[in-house]
Amino acid sequence: MFPEGSFKFYTKDELDFRVDIDWQHYRIQAAIEFAAQILGNHGGAPTSVAKDAVDYADALVAELQKKGEQQ
Repeated sequence: MFPEGSFKFYTKDELDFRVDIDWQHYRIQAAIEFAAQILGNHGGAPTSVAKDAVDYADALVAELQKKGEQQ
């Protein structure tokens, strides 16, 4: 519960909605998720799974970066 009078209102111009994304961190997290999915669905040699997971993560990050630049 907020005490009365504790709210401050801002205009749209006073707010900064820019987001600085750590793409390397996102890439690593995506690769981990892709590896888990690949192993769960097909299994496979660890080296092959790792390479495929990183390839998928790189493609995902590249596409997300393109979409972000278009906005």
